[in-house]
Amino acid sequence: MANNASLEIGITLQVGGVIVSGILISGKKYFQGLACELRANASINLAAEAIQNAMNDMSTAYVLSDNSEMLEPKFIHLREARILLSSPSNFSSDIRVAYWRGKLDCVEGFVLGELNFNTEEQHSQ
Repeated sequence: MANNASLEIGITLQVGGVIVSGILISGKKYFQGLACELRANASINLAAEAIQNAMNDMSTAYVLSDNSEMLEPKFIHLREARILLSSPSNFSSDIRVAYWRGKLDCVEGFVLGELNFNTEEQHSQ
């Protein structure tokens, strides 16, 4: 759905005992975003430029022409993602990443909406 529309919506996923929350985006936007991150964070050298070009090329796989057939999605893409690793009593680690990609068949559950969880408040109570 996200690959064929400009839809961006908050979503929270359960993946192998880990909670991942962020904004659902298309595969095209994911690869374009990675290319922008490389441009912004890497010193200009041949390796960074080659990776950036590869990311841009990969984003074109998500563009449909008028007569192309719809491919079944295999991955889910998020931006502004938070990865919450849990312990038995509470969330013990909060990792924030600009972009996250996961296999759809590894998602065990989901809810629409981003997780609004302040780990600092939790630890101070």
